[in-house]
Amino acid sequence: MESGFSGSIYGKITGHYASIQQYTKGLTVRDRLAGQSFQFQFEYGLEQLRKHGTMTQTSTGWTFTPFP
Repeated sequence: MESGFSGSIYGKITGHYASIQQYTKGLTVRDRLAGQSFQFQFEYGLEQLRKHGTMTQTSTGWTFTPFP
């Protein structure tokens, strides 16, 4: 992923996880997810990444390709 500089994909995703959304009931997204299953957290993370690029599963894991 891009570096952690402001405006980077990393910065946007980190900001989202640190934010409080209506569905998090006053908690940060990160804290709300802490009580969820691993599968839910994994799928949620993939959804966030897919907003910024494509995720491709490989034989050794996943590859992220940012949108141009």
